[in-house]
Amino acid sequence: MREVDIINLLKDYAAKYGKTPTAAAFCKEYNLFASAIIRRYNCTWNSLIEKAGLKPNKATKRSKEQLLLWLKTHPNCKYNQIDFGIRGALEELFGSISNAREAAGLAIIDWRGLSKTKKAYSAFFSRLFARAFAAAAPTPAPANPAAAYFVPVAIFGCFLANLVTVVPTFFAASFN
Repeated sequence: MREVDIINLLKDYAAKYGKTPTAAAFCKEYNLFASAIIRRYNCTWNSLIEKAGLKPNKATKRSKEQLLLWLKTHPNCKYNQIDFGIRGALEELFGSISNAREAAGLAIIDWRGLSKTKKAYSAFFSRLFARAFAAAAPTPAPANPAAAYFVPVAIFGCFLANLVTVVPTFFAASFN
């Protein structure tokens, strides 16, 4: 389909419905994909509308109150579950989703699981590795070269054994 055909379809849609088509309505009517049209003709939707001699639609902006109401009605919605348009508007208006949740009077949720500082993680892993390597005392080089492969396995085994004992105590102490 040529660009001229798309422009003619835009004019037909406007004549049929008496208004400038949105990309979604136009593509639904003619079973097309807006992203494919824009990519193929290397233009924006509004530039196609202007080429057809129509007036582009104004973008609708959500008010601050509408966005906060949306957040209050979806209090447990994770970041990637928020509609892209709403998420963009929240981030543009408030700077971040956390700031928007705070403005809505909601608790800030850290969905990453743990909100530890870099220093706490560093201290945790320092203790973990210190225990692992202390338990795996240095051994003299084996006479048999094949036995050299067992030394790293022994060190890793000690590391895992310490991991099982250190991790629960670290996290239990962190959340109290």
